[in-house]
Amino acid sequence: MATQSELKRIADIKYIARDFDTLVTVLKNHLKYQFPDSYKDFSDTSSGIAFLELVAYVGDILNFYIDKQFNELFLSTAQERKNLVAVAKNLGYQIRGKSASNAQLNATVTYPATGSDTANLEFVVLKGSQVTTSNGVKFEIVNDIDFSSTSNRTVSVNGANTTVSITGNTAVNGETKQILVDVQDPVSFYKITLPDQDVLEITSVTSSDSNTWYQVDYLAQENQYHGVQNDYSTSSSVPFILTLRKVPRRFIIEKNENNITTLTFGSGTISTSDDDFIPNPSDFLLPYTIRGIEDGFTIPDIDPENFLNTGTLGAAPNHTTMTIKYRTGGGLASNVASNAIQYFSNLQYRFVISTSLSASQRNRAISSLSIKNPYPAIGGQDEETNEEIRQYASKSFAAQNRVVTIQDYIVRSMTMPSQFGAPFRVQARRDFNSDFGIQIIVIGRALDGTLCKTQDQLKINLGNYLSKFKPISDSLNITDANIINLRVSFGIVVNTAYNRDLVLGNCLIMLKDYFKIDNWQMGESIVLSDISSELMRIQGVMSVTNIGIDNLVDIFNGNTYSSYNFSIAGHMKNNILTCDQDEIFEVKYPDLDLIGGIVS
Repeated sequence: MATQSELKRIADIKYIARDFDTLVTVLKNHLKYQFPDSYKDFSDTSSGIAFLELVAYVGDILNFYIDKQFNELFLSTAQERKNLVAVAKNLGYQIRGKSASNAQLNATVTYPATGSDTANLEFVVLKGSQVTTSNGVKFEIVNDIDFSSTSNRTVSVNGANTTVSITGNTAVNGETKQILVDVQDPVSFYKITLPDQDVLEITSVTSSDSNTWYQVDYLAQENQYHGVQNDYSTSSSVPFILTLRKVPRRFIIEKNENNITTLTFGSGTISTSDDDFIPNPSDFLLPYTIRGIEDGFTIPDIDPENFLNTGTLGAAPNHTTMTIKYRTGGGLASNVASNAIQYFSNLQYRFVISTSLSASQRNRAISSLSIKNPYPAIGGQDEETNEEIRQYASKSFAAQNRVVTIQDYIVRSMTMPSQFGAPFRVQARRDFNSDFGIQIIVIGRALDGTLCKTQDQLKINLGNYLSKFKPISDSLNITDANIINLRVSFGIVVNTAYNRDLVLGNCLIMLKDYFKIDNWQMGESIVLSDISSELMRIQGVMSVTNIGIDNLVDIFNGNTYSSYNFSIAGHMKNNILTCDQDEIFEVKYPDLDLIGGIVS
């Protein structure tokens, strides 16, 4: 049993001392109080104080690592990307990685023939053919380009030549790759890590035993919706029938902090419950209970939550060769300018009919094939920043894999898989034209980082994606935001002790950072007093005068701006410039549209 003196000594220990200086002070006081006769030399040069400071140094380092490790456990305080990704995963959020841009293509071919000879030279550019820009940004054609089809087709005859143009084709950024993996004995939760970074999507996973493996959200998900081609015996207006199919062979994908993708397969072999679409109800009876029943037994009930569950978490591959096809690419650099896509890097084609025409005639038709994108390719986005992961994970956890509030629509839109495109900003609100309508407002980014409208295909993909989570009564209206291009001018009074040009340059640099588009959301207001305050922080600025804002439209001084007209005077009140939720401010060319002057 501890003596009274020992208990007092323990009570005097300061457990809240954590930094170096406090630890040194506490240790000195401890020596003075507990060992007044044994140690008396407290000068800074004594060997005892040197040893005491070494102990405090070790304690400070240990406390630092304890604090650091504790902070890395939580979403709000984690700083290292590896830990942030792990915490987000625990909250049910899977990081998106890079997303690919989409481009509309126009294809043109010139046939050295007219009349019936033209039909003999018609061919189809097969989907999967690769087109590229001059600097090597690759795209893959999504659907066949059929020059024999009359859809979106323009024909012109010039002498002995016939020119055919097909518009409205779609290409998506990226390059398809393939790896083969030999699997021997089955291993639970077998993992395959792909060798490439920036994987946009897994296009197919097959095995040498003629089986197909399907991607699911989690391994306990044994059912998947599937579109089956309609034979039109039931309805001539429905090309596909949506059915629920079993996927006993399945996998999930995970991305780490370095954007490396890993496929994880199931834990065992295929069981009866995996193969049978309708399980035996008797397998899912709740256990008997004596609670509240006079005869001691209740009527057995069926647990509906177990009705579609699997007992194996999917099959594990064994004694086979897995073939994995995937696409890589994406990022902001994939948002190429109009007419940048001009070359075929991998052309695949077939002629529609077999003819007796010479190979040279067909080769002339193929060599005349040209491609271009009349509009910029947009929708590409870089991987999420640490702060974006932090925000999306917290909101995704609150949404619990469903959309209930307006904010849920925003969060769910930003988590759309990257292969379907990624809007730069998303806003949501009630649709004024529908009692149960939700208006989703999106905006994209061009290659140079400026704002631009999104392609129709991205909006279609977003609507299909959100339909999985929204209430059945909600209708979606997905539109583009209106871009308000601004010119901002200001005047400053400079202290005579400072270099005038240097002070003005620092003000312009500050405003460039202030109006960086990454800092702005749809519907966010501009407060003139905030601009004035930021300018006053620059050393040498004595006062700020004449802050002016103008709306630039269409072509101004040889530069192209948004065509959206916005009344500055009509939206300025109390030195606050406001905009609606479907509008966003942008200083498109900061080097030209931020104008400063020195007031004498």
